[in-house]
Amino acid sequence: MGGLTTPGATHRSGVIALVATATIAVVVGCSTTSGTGGDGSSATADVAAGDSASGPTAGGDDGGLGGYVAFMEALCAATDDRIDTLPSPPDQIRADLWATEVATAFAQESDRADLEAQPPDDVRRDHRTYVETTAELVDAWTALSTSLAAGADDIEDRRTDVTQLALGRDATAATLGLATCDRSSS
Repeated sequence: MGGLTTPGATHRSGVIALVATATIAVVVGCSTTSGTGGDGSSATADVAAGDSASGPTAGGDDGGLGGYVAFMEALCAATDDRIDTLPSPPDQIRADLWATEVATAFAQESDRADLEAQPPDDVRRDHRTYVETTAELVDAWTALSTSLAAGADDIEDRRTDVTQLALGRDATAATLGLATCDRSSS
């Protein structure tokens, strides 16, 4: 078995690489980079990781929309930074592992947005939709990772799930006025 590849295995590897590339375009190609210093460090990178000392302590401490938007923008910028620093599949990381890392980044964003953001009453429902859609996106990225690792026949369906949820999430971000969180507009 060592070194031998079947035409099906070669085709499957090519399909996996193609799906990974298309999926990367959905996330990375539409992401923004902000808050980076001249040395490449990020002022917001630790926000997604949970280090409140380097970012806002809670979203909307002032009880207004401005504080909420600032917190969410910093949170999304940190997620973008984290995704942008991932190695590129398939040459530097396996596509399934990359998808798992993307899921982890979005999971941390969703958790912090849910627990720490303090949206004003007039946007609370849209914020809840954003958090829930981001959590569903985490599940979709995890399912894609599992399918990629297994070489399953449903990879295209999982990629479609990721794309549809990402677009829905972006639409909600746009409604909330969260330009950094709306990855489709960049």
